[in-house]
Amino acid sequence: MADPDFEPPSSSEANSSNTGSDTGSVDEISDLQEISKAAKRDITTDRRIFKISADEISDSQDINEALKQDNAADSHIFQKSDTTPNPQCLSLLRKRERKPGCRQAYDKIHYCKLCGSQIRSKMSRHLLNVHADEADVKEILLMPKGSKERRTRLTMLTNECNFNHNITVIQKGEGELVVGKRFANKSACDYTACEFCHRFESKKNLWRHMKSCAARKEYYESTVQEKSPRILAVKRGKALVSNAAFTSTGENTKELFERMRDDDIKAIVVSDELICREADLRMAALGSKGDWKQDDIYRVSQSVRTLGRMVQFARLTVPSTTLTKLIEPQQFDLLVEIARKMSTEKESPSLNVGRTIGILLKKVCMSKYCTALRAKDLQAQQDATSFKQ
Repeated sequence: MADPDFEPPSSSEANSSNTGSDTGSVDEISDLQEISKAAKRDITTDRRIFKISADEISDSQDINEALKQDNAADSHIFQKSDTTPNPQCLSLLRKRERKPGCRQAYDKIHYCKLCGSQIRSKMSRHLLNVHADEADVKEILLMPKGSKERRTRLTMLTNECNFNHNITVIQKGEGELVVGKRFANKSACDYTACEFCHRFESKKNLWRHMKSCAARKEYYESTVQEKSPRILAVKRGKALVSNAAFTSTGENTKELFERMRDDDIKAIVVSDELICREADLRMAALGSKGDWKQDDIYRVSQSVRTLGRMVQFARLTVPSTTLTKLIEPQQFDLLVEIARKMSTEKESPSLNVGRTIGILLKKVCMSKYCTALRAKDLQAQQDATSFKQ
């Protein structure tokens, strides 16, 4: 039965509806095609980027491998060449390994200034038993046993003995330093003395030691002087060592050695008499401290360090030699070879170094001749004259 309210659509309405549905489907298909094309483009781009990054990674790996090979070759050449010596002039008394079941190795060595003997570990017992007649030890024996004051005095006397030994080693330029706390990764150049207790400590930890130093506390308690707001531990320690070790040099030369970097070359410089004399003459030529220019002391430092490097190179061929022994006619060829290694035979040649070495050797020859003339040493005078000719 037909619905009386139903009216069939006209042909124009039907055609328009069919056309609209067809247009919508076409638009959807085109949108999907564009999306798929964009996705393909993204995938292609990602593949290209991945390929480029992979190529870059492989190239960087090749470069790293090449650099490693070059570094290995350089290190191999460096090990074979004798152009950069590193002889150990000053060293430390190294720790030995602990025995099984022991908490630490009791291998600390001290040097007694009263008898000159080498004592292992029990320095206090040696001082109280062997040197009971000495004035310093008598005062300690009168103090109560186990008291803090007695322990402090014994530690101070032990440090004074080790300090005298260390100063002698520095003056000679070779030997082993006795320090407070030993580190496996530090050398002798990394230590200096405490201004108050004279114990050699690491420069990095010296400020921490001085905060708890018993001798420093006793000093400020016995004097009216107030504590300094800044400790300046390393500077004061280096000044103490310089004044104790370099007694024959002038005040300006002591300041030169205080400013100079602590290393093996400085150890050679301060232990060589002829180099120290040359440093004295150059510092005296600068006049009073108020007349110095900004870089005067730096130029003097570089000159004496150049002489120290020459002695360092020469000790690879002639162990334990000095600049005085090198200023001889038979050592002329050796010094020429050393000058060539220091100036031209290196990665970045410097012709000025060779000229500087020649000027320094002329002045050192004159210094040696004048010193020999005062000492009436005819052989040294003849050696200096022949070497200069």
